[in-house]
Amino acid sequence: MNSTFLLIKHLEDKLKTEFANFPFRVPNKTDEKYSEPNIFIGHTPSRKSTEQDGDIGDSQPYIIIRELEGEIADKAIGRTHEVKIGFLCCVFSKQSYDKIEEGYHDISNMRDVILKMLNNELIFADLWNLQEPVKWTTGLEKAMTDIYGAGMQDHPYYGCAVVATFWTGALEKPTINDITNMRDK
Repeated sequence: MNSTFLLIKHLEDKLKTEFANFPFRVPNKTDEKYSEPNIFIGHTPSRKSTEQDGDIGDSQPYIIIRELEGEIADKAIGRTHEVKIGFLCCVFSKQSYDKIEEGYHDISNMRDVILKMLNNELIFADLWNLQEPVKWTTGLEKAMTDIYGAGMQDHPYYGCAVVATFWTGALEKPTINDITNMRDK
C-alpha cells in the first residue's frame, strides 16, 4: 500500500513552490500587509494571539489540504487505492461590503494556481495518478460542508474548495490457497 500521507506532503511541497512570491492580503488593522498563503494539513492551528502589533490574529490567507475519503477496489486494471483530497482555500479582502471584487479576484487566483499545479504533473509522489474530473466550488458554506466543519464569515473572508481524486495500485488480496500455504510453513 502506498502512503496517502506522503501524497499529501508532496502536494503541500508543490503548493509552497507554486505560491512562492504570490502574496495575498493579510488581515491587519494598521496597514496593508501581504503574504504567501499558509498551507496546513488537516486544519488550521489554534490562534496564538488575538491582537498583537495591529495583527488581527487569523491565519489568512491559507490552504488546508485534507483527506476526504478513499477506497480500495477491484478495477479492470487491477486493484486500486483511490483517495479524495480536498484543498480548502481562504483569502481576506479589505474592501467594503459594496465593493467585493477584490475578494473574488484573490480566491479565483488561488484556485487557479492549485488547478495549474494539479494539471502540471503526471505522477504525484512517484506513485499517485490524478483521476479526472477535478472539481471545485466557490463560496465558504458550500466548500465547508464537504471539507471543513468550522464556521467562517463571508465578507471579508472568501473561500473555495478544490477536490481531486488520486489513485495508485493496491496490493492484491491473498487467495485462500496463499493463506493456507503461509500457515503450513
